[in-house]
Amino acid sequence: MVRYIDTVELSRSATAGVVAAGSAPLRAFRRLCEGLPEQGDHPVDWSVGIGRGAAGELLMTVTVATIVTLVCQRCLDPFPVAIDFTTRLRVVAAADFNDASRDHEEDWTAIECIAASRRLDVLELVEDEIILSLPVAPRHDVCPARPADAALREHGPSAFAVLSRLKH
Repeated sequence: MVRYIDTVELSRSATAGVVAAGSAPLRAFRRLCEGLPEQGDHPVDWSVGIGRGAAGELLMTVTVATIVTLVCQRCLDPFPVAIDFTTRLRVVAAADFNDASRDHEEDWTAIECIAASRRLDVLELVEDEIILSLPVAPRHDVCPARPADAALREHGPSAFAVLSRLKH
């Protein structure tokens, strides 16, 4: 499994259209798992393609598929969320990074820019992209019935329902 690619290799690989791919256990991504419920033994399948764009720019295509256990913000129960995406990134020399980002401020469809470094940690890049893909407020489509919800309904109408009647 490839862990690091240095800048020279990135540049050489771009002309050959090289792809690095692998699979790693979800638990290996410590920053991702921090603050989340216990994760299962789900693998993270990933690939990073390297190529050149129409203008000769260095591009990376990151593809990731896994399942992450998150906590529903409605019922507070953990539930699995399928993560499956492909992201394109433009690799820019560190000295030109701010200018490259500024060039596309008005274009919302512009490719994200990342600063080139001597060594690119591929697994760290994959982890960053997974973190960025997580929903801000994860929720079940329909929360499972909970005994606590039934107990709340037994206490009568909500205070807001009573206030709404007083308003009329």
